[in-house]
Amino acid sequence: MKDTEFNWLTAFKWIGAVLAGLWGRLPLLLQSLLVLMALDIASGLIAGYITRSLSSDVSWRGMAKKSLVLLLIAACEILQRTWNLGLPLASAVVGFYIVHEMISIVENTARAGLPMPRALTSALRKLRAQTEERENA
Repeated sequence: MKDTEFNWLTAFKWIGAVLAGLWGRLPLLLQSLLVLMALDIASGLIAGYITRSLSSDVSWRGMAKKSLVLLLIAACEILQRTWNLGLPLASAVVGFYIVHEMISIVENTARAGLPMPRALTSALRKLRAQTEERENA
């Protein structure tokens, strides 16, 4: 191999190292939300495939909404740091959307025709009620 030739493997290693470093600096709640967002996208695609209702328009709208959620979280973090609010505003917003993503994954799973365990649906109902209660307080 020539010294001037571009080495794709080295480039991917560097990109992976940078991404891993950035990932490690994110708060655990935000990491959880990002993983759940990815799982929601995957479960939506799988459910759409199973029900033969895949739509690129629906997918793009869903990803646009997820982007807005991340922008809202960033704005809350900036507001929290700038005004020294003394309350975990960004964490509360992340927590709300974690519950929302989990509910969406369960809905996608049910739409695909899989049975839902009662314990899971019951726990999610309680989480949704607690989240809405905190939101309205």
